[in-house]
Amino acid sequence: MTYLSLVVVPLVQVSPLTLLIVASKVAIVERDDFSSGTSSKSTKLVHGGVRYLEKAVWNLDYNQYLLVKEALKERKYFLQTAPHLSSWLPIMLPLDKWCKAPYYWAGTKFYDFLVGSEGIEGSYFLTRSKALEAFPMLKPTDLVGSLVYYDVKDLVSVKDGQSAKPITVDAKSVINCTGPFTDSVRKMDDPGCKEIMAPGSGVHVVLPGYFSPGKMGLIDPSTSDGRVIFFLPWQGNTIAGTTDSPSTITQNPLPDEKSIEWILSEANGRGVRRLGHSRIRLEPQPVTDAPRVSGTDLVDDGAILDGKCQTHKVRLVGAHGFSPTLFIPINQHFGVETEVAKHLTESYGDRAWTVASLCKLTDKCFPARSERISQLYPFVDGEIRYAIRHEYAQTAVDVLAQRERLAFLNAQTALEALP
Repeated sequence: MTYLSLVVVPLVQVSPLTLLIVASKVAIVERDDFSSGTSSKSTKLVHGGVRYLEKAVWNLDYNQYLLVKEALKERKYFLQTAPHLSSWLPIMLPLDKWCKAPYYWAGTKFYDFLVGSEGIEGSYFLTRSKALEAFPMLKPTDLVGSLVYYDVKDLVSVKDGQSAKPITVDAKSVINCTGPFTDSVRKMDDPGCKEIMAPGSGVHVVLPGYFSPGKMGLIDPSTSDGRVIFFLPWQGNTIAGTTDSPSTITQNPLPDEKSIEWILSEANGRGVRRLGHSRIRLEPQPVTDAPRVSGTDLVDDGAILDGKCQTHKVRLVGAHGFSPTLFIPINQHFGVETEVAKHLTESYGDRAWTVASLCKLTDKCFPARSERISQLYPFVDGEIRYAIRHEYAQTAVDVLAQRERLAFLNAQTALEALP
């Protein structure tokens, strides 16, 4: 029997680093690979809460305003603690009528005011010609201009999923952060407990990269039913979505045809043709009707004698030696391609030195190291070795889906990459 001070089942909202402030030992129990569920299928946007801001103003809802302030604070922590994994992304908001310009201009400027001084450019207006130049996929008809704002691009009995061997963990307390599976875990302890989760799902469609500029996203509220659709650049591709609808809880949810058709029909006017289901993924979205308490508030309450939690000041592994130009010495020292060097530094931070050193030597003058898993993407052989030796990867899915994300970007290419 292993004695632990705290057990976390599976971790989503509270970091192990935060929990170690109040516990000598922490065990993280995941149903599958790390972040293989909802966390791996998010929009990849550290949202600043601009949608809540509109509700706060029009409904005079102070709670919505507080959500915006909290989202902005947490976004700032992301930029400080993980600069290699987060960066500013301009988001374009197209305008189809001049009468909408004052409304959205006032909203984005108020958003700028709440963001404060974080060393970024404020929102700005683009003329029709400049908007089409920045985002060629936009329909020129009815377009009068656009606004651009900035956002940022996370006693218990368990069973070993590989060997099916049961493991008993003696724990002082358990924090249940299992997202849509929260109620099922609670019922293990109390079968008669009241359900507090209202599960929902969101569908994303992964499109080729040419559907968005590499350094700008687009959000369009002018859809057929008033919902918002977005196009965001990600890993050389484009994520389009998303829907939000009630759903049942399953371990491997599949996108429903209605949601797929809505996204593609809205995108159809921008030149998107019907795609196969291999480019579509589903993101479970749990919604709780219980009072919301943030992980930091929880730890602050438990560690009141030692002062407030300060983990937002601790930089993540890989962030300490990172700079936007780190790819240059990586490229020069190891002789890897520039695209590969940029990918490694943006994915691993200063750990890119270790990953690059694990790439095997080639028999060429250049690149001197690294063998691409696919010629379409900058993923290389050293990442596989790093994932196995340093990131607990055990299966091909762990590497191709969770570490390198190739399975989400291009399912056929991921199949071809299998040994």
